[in-house]
Amino acid sequence: MTTKVLYSLVLHLNYVRNLCAHHSRLWDRKWSIRTELPNDSNWTGLNVVSNERPFSSLLLMRQLMHRRQSLHRTSELWRNRVNVLLQTLPSVGNATALVGLPSHWESHPVWVQ
Repeated sequence: MTTKVLYSLVLHLNYVRNLCAHHSRLWDRKWSIRTELPNDSNWTGLNVVSNERPFSSLLLMRQLMHRRQSLHRTSELWRNRVNVLLQTLPSVGNATALVGLPSHWESHPVWVQ
């Protein structure tokens, strides 16, 4: 992860944290403050996701937690809890698109690492 991506991620996560602190709905939000996405094989080609929707933020949080050896267990527990939430989206016709889930989201390389 480059310095540019990390810097934009910190700004973006601060924005998301503020939304949460003010009880804003996140699952179908289109981000006003977007993060840069890494430019490597885990994020390009078939693995590309939109940085406008929540799933890209979840992937980046997962990647950050997974990089820290001491957080591997926490990262697994967190991912399992998020999986349950993502599998029980509201019954809106385009719910997966509103979250930014690609058709293969459960097998995205960052999500399964």
